[in-house]
Amino acid sequence: MPTLARLRDGRILAAFQHFPAEAVRNCTNLAVIVYANERDHVQAAPDHGHILIQVEGFRQPKARFVRLNPDRSYVERMVASRLRLGPGFVADPARAKEALDRFPNNSAGKAFDRSNIAMALEPTQFPVALYMQAAVYELADRTQARHWAPNLDAVLYPNALWQPLPRPLGRGPGPR
Repeated sequence: MPTLARLRDGRILAAFQHFPAEAVRNCTNLAVIVYANERDHVQAAPDHGHILIQVEGFRQPKARFVRLNPDRSYVERMVASRLRLGPGFVADPARAKEALDRFPNNSAGKAFDRSNIAMALEPTQFPVALYMQAAVYELADRTQARHWAPNLDAVLYPNALWQPLPRPLGRGPGPR
């Protein structure tokens, strides 16, 4: 169990660096989407070092599929399915349009470093749950279709039912 002292001296982060390689060795078909947005919830470092550790930790030992953030087509599909005002939805349509113009479309397998990670992050205008749902739908569709290309032109199963959640499960109402 991590202690405050271990967190402060960085031993937990150092220990995590070995976990992805072990996971890839034990699960040769592992597919991973790491989520990161412009406003970090863990560290305030502008280079997002802990995100780089996650992405590279799975990419370097050759996980089947590693991507920083869900495919843009899945994020856009989730946004279109919940672009309304109110709790759990986008509060400002003008900011939503601006965010749509800034969604990254990172190729799976792409190497990231401190110089290029900022351009690969999702905008903060949408709830984290939207991106999590997009990642789940993408990985489920890719697994079903056995389609592991680095980028998609569109959602793989556009006629499938989509049920966006109004808020993250297990959380009470209110801001995150």
